[in-house]
Amino acid sequence: MRGYLIIYIDGYRMVSKNTVHIFSDGKVIRAIPDAKIPPPNHPVDSWEWWEDGWAVGDNDRGRLCKRFGSFKCKPFHDYDEAVAYMYRRQQRFKQQRHTLVYVTKGIRDTEKLFVVRSMDDIDAIEEKISAEIAEFQQEEAANQARRAQRLPHLDQLQAQFGRSAGLALSELLGDIRENGLDAVKAERPRSTLARQIAKLREAKLIA
Repeated sequence: MRGYLIIYIDGYRMVSKNTVHIFSDGKVIRAIPDAKIPPPNHPVDSWEWWEDGWAVGDNDRGRLCKRFGSFKCKPFHDYDEAVAYMYRRQQRFKQQRHTLVYVTKGIRDTEKLFVVRSMDDIDAIEEKISAEIAEFQQEEAANQARRAQRLPHLDQLQAQFGRSAGLALSELLGDIRENGLDAVKAERPRSTLARQIAKLREAKLIA
């Protein structure tokens, strides 16, 4: 696996011994101890389910943690190990529901989480993400090529003459290479152009 697995838990909630919930239908008021309030039961993979619930925590005793960040959760880098752990825990806590969640990196190394039920699910996810990353990298390379053509030697010019002046000089150089110096002279103020041409010659980018 390129990523890792974590285990989400449903059917559990922390109980406050001193908390009482007050309910009223307009006629009758009832006080229900916190221990009698059932845990939430959201459909798996719904947005409420992702936001509200627990996971096996990354600690020696396997205490649960909230799902706010996968960094708090116990990572499993072997599928069989995760399934075995989940099975053992399910035998101890039969009223709780256990779900495998696969954590991997997508485009720009952004973290992505998926509900999975088999290694086939994981393989399919990674295949799809690999294709997305390859397509993104191709688009980035094409964008970089277009940028280099439109703004040639931008980094060099900004390092030598400053951010703003370097950008203006790079734009001018791109314009000259695309349209020719004579066409550029006809469109730009002569005094400004002369100073910029002198700087491009200083940078040894034009003769």
